[in-house]
Amino acid sequence: MNKKNLFYYLVFGITLLNAVTTYTADETNGTTNTMSLSQGFLGNSTLSDLSSLSTGSNVFNYIAVNFTPDETGTYVMGQYTANTDTIMMLYSGNFDPSNPSVGGIIGNDDTPAANHAAYGFTSSCGGIDNYCPQITSDLISGYQYTLVVSTYSSGRSLSLPVSFYADRVGVFSSYTNPALAPASISFDYPTIQLNHLFFAKRSLLMNQLDDDCETSDTNHICLKVGGQFFSFDKESEKINKTIASLIGSYQFNSNIRIGGFIDKSLYTNYNNSVLNIESNPMIGLFVSRKDSQPNKLVETKISYGWLKNDIEITRSISTNTEAGAGSTFLKTTGFQLYRKYSFFNQSINQSINQSINQSDKLYRKFKIFKQLSR
Repeated sequence: MNKKNLFYYLVFGITLLNAVTTYTADETNGTTNTMSLSQGFLGNSTLSDLSSLSTGSNVFNYIAVNFTPDETGTYVMGQYTANTDTIMMLYSGNFDPSNPSVGGIIGNDDTPAANHAAYGFTSSCGGIDNYCPQITSDLISGYQYTLVVSTYSSGRSLSLPVSFYADRVGVFSSYTNPALAPASISFDYPTIQLNHLFFAKRSLLMNQLDDDCETSDTNHICLKVGGQFFSFDKESEKINKTIASLIGSYQFNSNIRIGGFIDKSLYTNYNNSVLNIESNPMIGLFVSRKDSQPNKLVETKISYGWLKNDIEITRSISTNTEAGAGSTFLKTTGFQLYRKYSFFNQSINQSINQSINQSDKLYRKFKIFKQLSR
């Protein structure tokens, strides 16, 4: 096999691993519907938060298809052919045009043509290759979602066919009228919100394991009070927390220091009313041991944290369901083993943490502390 044939073989092999699912809605399996919104234009500023959509007098044509993923994970979905400039919205369960804010996950207006070409598709929406939408979202295997394609501005025509794709395995199907849909699908969106909330809470706990309060040779007791701000942002789910912290430690002897921390949420801003979180304090303990050796100081620290939150879930009324409520709880623990070697004035740090996948999540944390005694 020469080098040229080997190159083609490798490219072909990689392509097989990329299981792209495609679907075209046409006159045999789809219809064009209308919805009336208060918004006159559907740009990315509106589509980034679908909870802002409301009914009104501006008429939009739309086409919807259902999608059921075969795997749980991050999916990239696109729409690459249409007769006009289009937008696309993703909904958990079925889309209800009379309640356009219910179940909305994320939307997109325009995406560069290169993003569609990366999956093998030539995009053209209204004759412009950069006017076709693409979205990325975490989906749950076996749950039904709805992709809604509409026009950028009200009053524009939208005709079939319209073509879709997903970058992973799943099943596209004809849009189901929400009045005929099973009531169970209305629980899909709270499930996604719970997954995001649980991840944010676990991330916060793992970061608190770094809390410490170092003593000095003259004072064996250390006490610190302070505040922290924590922000988690995943697609349209945003959680902002303001936390009061109390950290203390006691120098048991020349080598061993023991301590603990208590963190209490003062304010939580969660951008969806589906979840009502009862905030219990987060507590933790740590033990540090320092061993002096010739030209070297070795510090080993073990931290443990615990958190339990009770969560109330409410579900808004939809066309095919009644409003509902339920409850669950999150109980999570974490530990950290930290080892520090000091050689003269240089330090090498090693740590072993309980791992959390943060591939497409974003969180930020700021701390301000005042040490009262040392």
